Amino acid sequence: MNARRDHDEVRQALREAFPPVDTALRRDLWPLMQRRFHAQRPRVAWYDWALAGVVGGAIVVFPDLFLVLVYHL
Repeated sequence: MNARRDHDEVRQALREAFPPVDTALRRDLWPLMQRRFHAQRPRVAWYDWALAGVVGGAIVVFPDLFLVLVYHL
């Protein structure tokens, strides 16, 4: 009986601490998603390609470096 009362007290304290959340959508999200789908993709900067080339070249020259790179990812 005492455990049931403690359970009810904890449940009541949680209800007071965390009020119910309004889960209803305030607007339709589909048009926003369509805009994001059709937006221009960001371009990759030249230095990103240069970095990928340097890493690729280093892996060709030092094949064990690949394991080190994968370990740190």
